[in-house]
Amino acid sequence: MLEKSFDSYFAASSKGDAALVKLYVRGGLGSRGKTAIQGIQKTLDSQWGADRFRLTGEPFLGYSVDNTVIADVLLLFPIAIVIVFLVTFLTFRSVAGVLTPAIKMLSSVTVTLGLMAVTDTPLTIVSAVLPILLIAMGCPDSIHIFSWYRVEILRGSVKREAIMQMMKSMILPVVMTSLTTAGGLVLSPSQA
Repeated sequence: MLEKSFDSYFAASSKGDAALVKLYVRGGLGSRGKTAIQGIQKTLDSQWGADRFRLTGEPFLGYSVDNTVIADVLLLFPIAIVIVFLVTFLTFRSVAGVLTPAIKMLSSVTVTLGLMAVTDTPLTIVSAVLPILLIAMGCPDSIHIFSWYRVEILRGSVKREAIMQMMKSMILPVVMTSLTTAGGLVLSPSQA
């Protein structure tokens, strides 16, 4: 229990074993705010050690969540890529069957992140998981499309005819599954 208050920014416990220091971070969760929080954390780590203090408050929690999400994405993105390669290899057992969906998904991730960089869109908690969501939505679509194409080829269709029949048959299911997945993400209660 903090009993002794020196001013509105500092208070100490009666035993002298705990203190509360209020700091206001300018810049919010922008790069300026994140730099300030990193500086505060490094200073406290070097002076007292990481286990001797606790940081809290909206800017620090946002900073911590951002770092955690980015670390998770750096771990999950390669895992998602490996899973895509395994699933497509087990499904099609051909180089084209593996590379076609992989190139499609990697190019969609590259274009999306490139557009974010060009438009100076910040990496947020939601946009950080975008690469994994693009893979999760793109892989099943690619498998459906490529499978239908193979079925048409096995039926004896010429490549051009197989592509046209596949497009005609798969456009509505692929668009609908993508729209319902995107709609579910947009309307998700966790987005509120």
